[in-house]
Amino acid sequence: MDLIYSDKNRIDIGVIKNYNFDLAYGKDENNFQLTISLDDDNVLNEGYYIYCEYIEDGKPVGTEYGGIIDKIEIDTDSNKIVYYGRTWHGVLDSRIISPEEGYDYFTVSGEANSVVKSIIEHTGLTDMFEVSNELSDVDIIEYRFRYKSIYMSILDLLKDYDAKLLFKRLQNGKILLKVIYAKDYSQDEEWTSINTTFKISKNYRPINHLICLGQGELRNRYVIHLFTDYFGGIQPYSCDNP
Repeated sequence: MDLIYSDKNRIDIGVIKNYNFDLAYGKDENNFQLTISLDDDNVLNEGYYIYCEYIEDGKPVGTEYGGIIDKIEIDTDSNKIVYYGRTWHGVLDSRIISPEEGYDYFTVSGEANSVVKSIIEHTGLTDMFEVSNELSDVDIIEYRFRYKSIYMSILDLLKDYDAKLLFKRLQNGKILLKVIYAKDYSQDEEWTSINTTFKISKNYRPINHLICLGQGELRNRYVIHLFTDYFGGIQPYSCDNP
């Protein structure tokens, strides 16, 4: 899979070689860190875009992995240059849905892709994002937004309908958004442990004794001891009201 960079107008410039690319998105993180050597020829600027794509049947296929560069850091000691930025998810997470003037909430209802489209239009992001015209079969009953990020708002909205939002970069440089029903792959007979690799660990010596100090000083200070059970839960205390 190639990591491609393009200018502020989303015109492709080249492919990045010899890099370390750390990308995250979800509830907590929606950013990336790209590290390359100062000796390499790749010179990116603030506002440039990076994205991943692969070739299938001789044609480039976009993915959801990519974003926009917001910060550049040069470290001469390690001979590295580090680019920081928002993923596509992070771009949505950095914009707030505000009610229109005179209204308490921004309210939506209807087919889910149409709802997402109305949010993108309301927040002025149509230059970067395009929403699928396909029917999602997800019908949204009246939902209200008020001063919350686009990304988290859409996640919370779709969660109520067991649906999720897909991202995919198009050849025109825009990011396609599409709502589909979420699927539990653990129940898919075709999805077994053969399909993936993972790392698992277990801590056999976790903290199991908590000493809790309350009011008072020295020997007069109130002290209780709490213990965890086999599953890590707190065991009932010996008194009804410690």
